[in-house]
Amino acid sequence: MKDIIQDNGVRDRLLIAGINELHSRGINDFSLRRVASAAQVSCAAPYRHFSGKDEFICEIIKYIESRFDLFAKEINTAYADTPNILVTELAAAYVRFWFGNPNFRSVLLNFSDSASVFALPKPGSSLACATEKYCEKNNIAHLKEQKLYSLMSLVFGTVMLMGIYENRDELISMLRDKLAEEFK
Repeated sequence: MKDIIQDNGVRDRLLIAGINELHSRGINDFSLRRVASAAQVSCAAPYRHFSGKDEFICEIIKYIESRFDLFAKEINTAYADTPNILVTELAAAYVRFWFGNPNFRSVLLNFSDSASVFALPKPGSSLACATEKYCEKNNIAHLKEQKLYSLMSLVFGTVMLMGIYENRDELISMLRDKLAEEFK
């Protein structure tokens, strides 16, 4: 399987190889030796960059999160003054991100604890911040948790439906329509 993101740095090559290893083998059969081999480095190289398997996996989660943050920064800049559109565009970008990076998705879905680190919005996450902006602008701060719940339900429901719907554009269009109803 061809990697979507390529980087010549050893650390990034290890992270990408780790993502591919987790995607193909899962956590129970995960091997740092195979990761090193796939990254074309010595078997000691992972330990020069990470203290062990647990830190390595945490860094994989952070790496994946950082890839989405690149999209989110551009969207936040473009729609900063229109929170309802910001929410919709971030949600659509999130879903497109998962469509385009199935290895990332499979890694995160294999870790109930680790996946929640990325999947659930943290106080500073783009989706949570956009929802808060929307609620503040519309004087409904008291509904922030309900709006965030609706947003996350729609986004993660859409992500989970990716295997069922073959027409991804239609799926994202349905997501946009529902978000337009929720975030008027």
